[in-house]
Amino acid sequence: KIHSNSSAINAVECARVLAHKAHSDLHFMSGTPSYEIKDDNLLYKLSSLQNEFKDKIFSTIEELNNIDLSKIKTIIIDIRGNTGGNSSLSIPAIEFLKKHEDKKLICLTDYRVFSAGRILLIDLKRLGALTIGEEISTPINSYGNSHWININNNYSFSISECYFNPIKNIGIHDKKNFTKQIEKDSNNLIFYKPDIQVEETLEDYLNNIDTILNRAIKETKQ
Repeated sequence: KIHSNSSAINAVECARVLAHKAHSDLHFMSGTPSYEIKDDNLLYKLSSLQNEFKDKIFSTIEELNNIDLSKIKTIIIDIRGNTGGNSSLSIPAIEFLKKHEDKKLICLTDYRVFSAGRILLIDLKRLGALTIGEEISTPINSYGNSHWININNNYSFSISECYFNPIKNIGIHDKKNFTKQIEKDSNNLIFYKPDIQVEETLEDYLNNIDTILNRAIKETKQ
């Protein structure tokens, strides 16, 4: 999503924006978790739950558990670009956050959140997170827990093995329960809207301004 207040944008500028956006998407989809402490805020990025990042996800949380966070007032968890993977890999982050329920919790979202990423989003909401950013691109009740199947050395495809409705705690993994519950539940799609909706503008893209994060930082000072 790119929105602009400017009516005249030439082709060169558009190409530059699209190149920047593609680079940004690849950065988020790289999936490596990371954290940064700024003033009295902890910023933790969790942009993938794919199994290939399992070790890094666990080691990052282990590092955080060994850091003195007594002066931290707000934890900002950035799940932008989290297209999903294995929903169980969000457990370390949730358990870590439960140890710091005395701190304000903010979750950043965007249109690139799918699958197990939206289950993580619901778990964060249950912990009381204030959500800031864009709407995600999938209903809350949808399919998830994707994994890759290799056909041969040249071709592979991704498949979701479960149907989830995290709000109702429904998780369907087999055909029998699928046929019993899926039709009734999936007819009523549930869509997420952030508590504070922030759209990234064209001007911010061009100037490398993180509109959503800046809005979250502003919220920490209130």
